[in-house]
Amino acid sequence: MEREESNNNNKQHFSHKHILTRLQLDEVEEITCNACECDVEEEQFYGCTDCKYFLHEECAEAPRSIEHRSHPSHPLTLHAAATYSNQSFICDACGYVGYGFCYSCAHCSFDLHLFCSTLPHTIPKEEEHPHEIQLVCEQEKLLTSDMISICSFCDAMNTECWIYYCETCNFGFHLNCMISKVVEEEEEEEEE
Repeated sequence: MEREESNNNNKQHFSHKHILTRLQLDEVEEITCNACECDVEEEQFYGCTDCKYFLHEECAEAPRSIEHRSHPSHPLTLHAAATYSNQSFICDACGYVGYGFCYSCAHCSFDLHLFCSTLPHTIPKEEEHPHEIQLVCEQEKLLTSDMISICSFCDAMNTECWIYYCETCNFGFHLNCMISKVVEEEEEEEEE
């Protein structure tokens, strides 16, 4: 496992005690980002090879605090690990357990995966769907709206998770179902 340092760019990151070095991915390596828990596929990333601690460049640059429309009452703070005793959290966006970085509200026990915090508010109309699809992440809208929150992928209703929704077609899908579908499609493409 041989990596080259790229341009001697080093970064001290709050999440790790050692300085992270910009590295280049070796074609045969499989590396997981400690922040978002996704595979590192970009050519350059930050890492500490001694500790096997790696971050996508985008994850390393994530702001320490954000204001998010899903939780307007308090700012969300980025933590390198969940602040709960079991070192995991349930993402309030997708409902999945997280072990990596999370944006968290200390007042409300509200947590988001780093990935979920950056989801687009709208998906532009495409070949698959003729209208713009809106992200509905406000709990009040999910609970009180006339919108059908039955997922077009799983045919179930779940007001606990965010949905992407087209008001024109009364069509929507849970965030976790969309993520599962994307992962499934990527795995099928890899097998081909």
